[in-house]
Amino acid sequence: MNGIVQLLENNPLLLLFIVAAIGYPLGQINFKGVKLGVAAVLFVGISVGALSPTLKVPQMVYLLGLVLFVYCVGLAAGPAFFASLTRKGLPIHLLTVSVLVLSASLVSLAPLLGIPATMAAGLYAGALCSTPALAAVLEVMRNSGTTQDNTPIVGYSLAYPFGVAGVLLAIIVLRRLLHVDLEKEAKMLRAQQGKDALLLSRTITVTKDIGERTIDEFTHEHQIDVIFSRVRRGKSVELVLGNTVIKRGDELAVVGARDDLDLIAELLGEVSPEPLEPQLGAFDFVQMFVSNPLVTERPLKALNIPHNFHATITRVRRGDTEFVPHGTTVLHPGDRVSLIARREEIAPLYTLFGDSYQKVSELDVSTFSLGLALGLAVGLLSVQFLGISLKLGVAGGPLIVAMLLSRLPRMGPLVWMIPYSANLTLRQIGLVVFLAGVGIEAGYSFVSTLSSGEGTVPLLLGAAMTFVSAFLTILLGYKVCRVPFSTLMGTVAGVHTQAAVLGFATNATGNELPQMGYATAFPIATITKIIIAQLILSLLH
Repeated sequence: MNGIVQLLENNPLLLLFIVAAIGYPLGQINFKGVKLGVAAVLFVGISVGALSPTLKVPQMVYLLGLVLFVYCVGLAAGPAFFASLTRKGLPIHLLTVSVLVLSASLVSLAPLLGIPATMAAGLYAGALCSTPALAAVLEVMRNSGTTQDNTPIVGYSLAYPFGVAGVLLAIIVLRRLLHVDLEKEAKMLRAQQGKDALLLSRTITVTKDIGERTIDEFTHEHQIDVIFSRVRRGKSVELVLGNTVIKRGDELAVVGARDDLDLIAELLGEVSPEPLEPQLGAFDFVQMFVSNPLVTERPLKALNIPHNFHATITRVRRGDTEFVPHGTTVLHPGDRVSLIARREEIAPLYTLFGDSYQKVSELDVSTFSLGLALGLAVGLLSVQFLGISLKLGVAGGPLIVAMLLSRLPRMGPLVWMIPYSANLTLRQIGLVVFLAGVGIEAGYSFVSTLSSGEGTVPLLLGAAMTFVSAFLTILLGYKVCRVPFSTLMGTVAGVHTQAAVLGFATNATGNELPQMGYATAFPIATITKIIIAQLILSLLH
């Protein structure tokens, strides 16, 4: 064993990736519907680090992992966050901040319980599952010269397991107490929104006289989220444009959600028993990846695809989500577009969009690095609050800048957004590297604290913070803010910045409502916890 420990001590990168290789698959094990997910890497790191106090990973290595993680999260969550800054989304933001502040008030008990300020700050970060908040605390301590104090990581590790399990328990208990039927709730919300997540294609025969109205006039009048791709009149099949006039006897190929297609059929006539899809005439159906930076981050109406290429984009797939495009839709690198086009225009369309799978798996290193540099520079800025100097640090700075850049995804030739697949990969690798590194760093101190019996009281305080935040988020959100329970499950996952809880909520509902709640709460929760954790460290010190 001594030989193995010495080998790992002399080869920290080997140590790091052994922990990641063991921890990641363990996190995928499903125990009664619950997975630890990537958090398992932290606990494997703690177990390995407990073997010897000499086992360490260079701090710069796992801080790099954290920076990659938060920057990619900011790019991905930014659009949804800014979209939520409306009267409808404001209650969730206020609820998120209020709950986090109330949870932090419990930390005032730490001095009475003999818990040092450094551990209290780590407990808060662990109870709310906030890796960036822990990183902010460690950075403050590093700047003050106390780099050998591992108590924040120990506190984080003590509180983190219940930070996951406690939220899941709160969801399960409150769902039963409030008698929530998730399936019924989802059906009701779909009926209110008139939408279904799955896009379908139908052929509608126009049997009603709706007057001389164009496609644009008809869709604007009824506010229907569909795409008309082709029309057959007699034996002729033509592309549908915005100024195409709808006539009785037309057979229209329409793409949209089930409820919208039902409404179209009711307004125009009936569903044709003979689908138009096989009868393409002079047109072909093609799919291609968006890899040309010249067409990304621009509204589709600026490309004028129907007139310039005699083609129509019928749907866009981004990751696992498929949606109907509009003139204001902005394409991202890595999107896959489905088009109906004249055969002679297909080659120019491939040139326009790029359709390079290799390029959609890459990123522009220059703009990616520049964005990270801007984020790190913002993280260095210091703000005085209550006489305390606060920084966003290596976690908050890149997160804020990434969110802002996602709002302005193109500045001349600079495209800030990165391909979806590259974002997921970098995010995953970054988080794994950080959790493995801090787990190894704190392993020996963590086990020593538990074995001495000194960890019981901090663990209970951390559990109390988890319960307060989870229960208040769900109860106040459901009873006061009138947020659907399906969305609230994602909201509480966002408040706790916990992907494992989001996965549980998504599996329980079978729809994307939890993801909407998560995207709304996650950014504001992350920033709030970074600030509160530093305040705890400074005020209790």
